[in-house]
Amino acid sequence: MRYLPLLEKLAESVRSSVLRVYGSEDASRALSKGASGDVTKVIDKVAEDSVLEVLQGEGFKGSVISEEGGVIELGSESLYIVLDPVDGTTNATRQVPFFCSSIALSTGRRLKDVVAGVVVEFPSGRVFKAERGYGAYLEDRKLHVVKRDFREAVVGVNLNIKRKPEVLDALLPVIKASPHVRLFGSVALELCYIAMGGLDAFIDARGLLRVIDVAAAKVILEEAGGLMLSLQGEPLDAELTPTTRISFLAASTREIAEELLKRLSF
Repeated sequence: MRYLPLLEKLAESVRSSVLRVYGSEDASRALSKGASGDVTKVIDKVAEDSVLEVLQGEGFKGSVISEEGGVIELGSESLYIVLDPVDGTTNATRQVPFFCSSIALSTGRRLKDVVAGVVVEFPSGRVFKAERGYGAYLEDRKLHVVKRDFREAVVGVNLNIKRKPEVLDALLPVIKASPHVRLFGSVALELCYIAMGGLDAFIDARGLLRVIDVAAAKVILEEAGGLMLSLQGEPLDAELTPTTRISFLAASTREIAEELLKRLSF
């Protein structure tokens, strides 16, 4: 594997840095508005700074595309670290133990170009990882999606609609049809949970989610045998920028994806 050792080193540094502020009053302090348009908090900045420090120490010569700092040029090579320093910041600042850092490596400026990713779960420290063509792993355990019938499916749905009631209207048929519905508050982790069989699908139909948030988890899920689609049923792709927003459906199997897509009422 070519890229995972660097990403795992970044994940280790991020976890160490984040846990130093996790649970403190300072962690939730707002600093400024990040490149994505959302407020950067101390815990986000600490995580991003730790990644940049390691990359510079390793002599990385590409660019960093980050939710907080935007596009940070560290050299002229066509390699990109795609970083969401803390996915699930609200959980993190309220000491809800379901949040992560998401770090991907891409050879181009589109989601389809991502070739490796790690997602480090806090506060457990478990690392989900994958490199294209080498499979997906949770620590040293190889991951495979679990193929269940839709009647047994556990479906994650992002209901943080942010004054977009039409999204809830579109999702209601899905919610009514799904045997079990969950909302945990960290999309990257929820996708990794599909990869390990805890969830069977996840839908974010708001058009508000940053593409950066799913860059690492997408390759992990796909290497575990799952899939990510647009709401039109096409393979998911988008430009990798701090401001690109997407909607998508992820699932363990094509059959579950089709069951959910036909119920969306857009």
